[in-house]
Amino acid sequence: MIVLDTHIWVNWILGGDAALTPAVVNAMQTESRCAVSAISCFEVSLLVNRGKLELPLPVNEWLTEALANSGVESLPVTCEIAYRAVMLPEIHRDPADRIIIATTLVGMTQSWQAWIQFFRAIKNYKIDWQGNKIHDPRENRGMVFDPIFSCSTHCNQ
Repeated sequence: MIVLDTHIWVNWILGGDAALTPAVVNAMQTESRCAVSAISCFEVSLLVNRGKLELPLPVNEWLTEALANSGVESLPVTCEIAYRAVMLPEIHRDPADRIIIATTLVGMTQSWQAWIQFFRAIKNYKIDWQGNKIHDPRENRGMVFDPIFSCSTHCNQ
């Protein structure tokens, strides 16, 4: 499963594949499921309310349509996700970004592919799949990770 960042989700719904980079489109097409954190629905609503985002429908209708017609799932913000979001290193101060990252952490497995995608997605965070601080993963694994994914995070659920 790929957990999309709010702006990736909104851009994709409003502009289709052409609104995204080829790398993001490829990542979305290779995953069996796409999801957003419920906090993304909050962010969209807040942006519309503040006049920073215009949608072709009232926000409540747009959210319903954007989820139902795209096949994107909305993942709940659980107590565990809230806790992990607070425990992340202070790299992102935006609570919504922290919740999106924590949503991914909670859903992660220890598969090697998930690890690689995880470190590509949140390369600035020096944390393991449980959110614990670690040393640079490139040093620990003897591998070179390609830091191209800074727009979305991957997990299996």
